[in-house]
Amino acid sequence: MALPIPSRSWQIDKNRIASTGGDEAESVQNAMIAIVAALLSLPDGGVVIRGCSNGSTVTTTNLWTSTLTMNWAEDPGDATSWIRLGFPGIGATFEVVLAFVSIGSDLDMAAWASWGGFTGGTTHAPPTASDAVQFLGTSGAGTPGFVVGGGSGPDRVVHTWLDRDGKAWRVFVFRGGALDMAFQVDAPGNGVSGWNEKFVARWVPGVVGGVNQMSYAALNVVDAGFVGQVDKAGLHPLAFGLTGEGVGGQLVPQRLTGGGQISGIYPVTPMGLFSASSYFADMTISLADRYGKMVDMWWGAHDAPTGSTYPDDGTRQLIQIGDTVHPWDGAALFRTASP
Repeated sequence: MALPIPSRSWQIDKNRIASTGGDEAESVQNAMIAIVAALLSLPDGGVVIRGCSNGSTVTTTNLWTSTLTMNWAEDPGDATSWIRLGFPGIGATFEVVLAFVSIGSDLDMAAWASWGGFTGGTTHAPPTASDAVQFLGTSGAGTPGFVVGGGSGPDRVVHTWLDRDGKAWRVFVFRGGALDMAFQVDAPGNGVSGWNEKFVARWVPGVVGGVNQMSYAALNVVDAGFVGQVDKAGLHPLAFGLTGEGVGGQLVPQRLTGGGQISGIYPVTPMGLFSASSYFADMTISLADRYGKMVDMWWGAHDAPTGSTYPDDGTRQLIQIGDTVHPWDGAALFRTASP
């Protein structure tokens, strides 16, 4: 079977170093500064800053440039930093808000997505939306979304993807050779009829409970951390798992370790989106369905390590991260640890 060909045109900011700080909180702030800088460095995609605060000022330009000028709320109601980003390629009013907040008494990150867009936002509170879906920051676990190592730790390495139509933004952060954070906002393909708010969002630490969050074990499940919403007799949140071609309880790439015995090719196979109504407390409305597919994101072979590229001819058109495969730009260097 031939390798898949990306259907979107991608820009990639790779191997960006996010310096460590004096403590873990400063280190996470540096990572977020690098993530936003990487996104804004990519010239195409139409991403718009529709609001930003560093806890002292609110404006429509990027204020996430230095930890010295960014506030992080230590208690609810304290001055805090947030950024509001518009992705018209996904939807005319679709937006994402990222914020440094306090949940309980912990320093936390939070992220929301809204199909209709956000309003408001002050130096002490991020913008809100009636249809907002929160996909990070509900646990109060302390700087969630990253594998918090304690102390300053090593520098992080940030890799960012943005397709030129602004339909997808993906970020993978590595630290000391291991996945530290996985984040993406995507417009899926082949969305089922009746699903008008076609987006999925996910932000997770790289490893949870010893499980790599870009692995089969984390993604080929009913709730893989992807969220969205559907308008059916009112707005309802969705939790997604990723499906794939499988047999005997395993995906094909799980079985074909070492590649196909006839073709000699490592399998790279499609991903579908499934949501189960059993996830929801309100069972009066059935939401279970196959909602569509992931675009330019595929399953890869488990025995191909992160950083493996396809095809095996030096062109490096695709790259593997965990058990997933993404478009790549041919670069030979893919860092998982700072130099």
